[in-house]
Amino acid sequence: MKYLILLLALLSFSLCDAQRQRNLYSGEEVLRFDSNTDTSKVKMKESNESIQIENKEKVNREVKATEVIPTDDVVSVKEKDTAIIRKEVYNVALILPFNAGAGWGAMSKGITMIRDSSAKTASIPRETKISIDFYNGVRMAIADASNANVKIQFYVYDDLKNIDQTTKLLQDTNMAKMDVIIGPAHTQNAVMVANFCKEHHIYNFSPLSPSIYIANTNPYHFKLNPSTEMLCKAMVDKLVADYEYGSVLVLGRNTEDDRHYASIVYDYVQELNKNKADDKKLFCDTLIVGNASYSKSLSSMYTGNHSIVICPSFNEGYITATCAKVSSTDKVTFYGMPTWLDYDAVNYNTMNESKPYIPKVVYADTSDAEDKRIVKGFRENHGYAIEENTLLGYDIMQFTIYALEQFGLSLKDHVADIDYKGLFSNYKFVPVKYFKADNTLPYDMYENNQVHFLEFRDFDLQVPEIKD
Repeated sequence: MKYLILLLALLSFSLCDAQRQRNLYSGEEVLRFDSNTDTSKVKMKESNESIQIENKEKVNREVKATEVIPTDDVVSVKEKDTAIIRKEVYNVALILPFNAGAGWGAMSKGITMIRDSSAKTASIPRETKISIDFYNGVRMAIADASNANVKIQFYVYDDLKNIDQTTKLLQDTNMAKMDVIIGPAHTQNAVMVANFCKEHHIYNFSPLSPSIYIANTNPYHFKLNPSTEMLCKAMVDKLVADYEYGSVLVLGRNTEDDRHYASIVYDYVQELNKNKADDKKLFCDTLIVGNASYSKSLSSMYTGNHSIVICPSFNEGYITATCAKVSSTDKVTFYGMPTWLDYDAVNYNTMNESKPYIPKVVYADTSDAEDKRIVKGFRENHGYAIEENTLLGYDIMQFTIYALEQFGLSLKDHVADIDYKGLFSNYKFVPVKYFKADNTLPYDMYENNQVHFLEFRDFDLQVPEIKD
């Protein structure tokens, strides 16, 4: 084929034999682009060998004696009166926009430029940087998977952030043989892959896109990155877990998106109240305004054990105004969005005064020995701090290993049994229904509802202080 597939092909590994010790992977194993990089191919350094990824479907390498060649044989075993279908070797694909064939100009020295503090990393396409970071985390997880009893043949594809390229990838006969596909990153490509996976009964782990418009009545789609809708529900769940009952106030602008998020919270509160005694019901109100200036007292709307304020807005001016509004309130937990720290026009002095709780899927607790090992080891090996998407790639690959080891191809029949605690992120799934159309399934997909709530304090995200 004439299109490029970034296929780190036949990176086959028997995870039970992959590593004898839990050491951070070698600095030479990082995926990087060097000064001699031809834009038509990518060099990937591995231990003891180098693989050239070129414009061809597959790159073969010598199979070592310890490796097991995958077969299509399926084994069914009885566990807890439910058949778990297993394979000797599972095929797992990663599809991300590496954009390996793009001309990068000043990026000729590649990812290693990050080691130079004076380097201008802006020349790296954002989606390429995310993909490289994520994949480096995947490689770390593979190197650390010394105790798993599952065998995986792993493939990596470059979708070029392009619909036509994704179409070509899915036309490859090899793709229909996958058991799990991780990715893609962008919504349009993700929808196409989700439909393909539904048709071919392939598990699709969506690691990056927050969009809810990816899967419809698809029991094979697992949304690992919670949507804004799910984050809002998680905030209400946190209130119930910590205080049993109280009041929920949603602030937003008079826009379709903000009204939508407010309705999600309101409907979820009403759903929770169905199973609550009258004196323990949650109170929910919304304050939707047409601009960033409003005068109604928030404290007049608080009731119950505790009150939370949710602001699912992405407007920088409104974010600053809301932070100023809640900064002087007492006994209230203020929740913002993960992207708030990415904006340039937000007044961070005001945000620091209001101390919002920010939901994050990934968090490295350096007081934990294993977290510290990964974070510190990466910096020592590569000369720069580990990226959030590297941590995410690590945990998602570890989750993939866990899911196949525990549930094989019967994962969708054991969703309620999944409670995975990763080093940096956690995974539990609930069925969600975002589309109202009549169909055969009462849900659209399974979505992860686990997040870390970090407090923006002293101009940084930190573990929340214990409050009276």
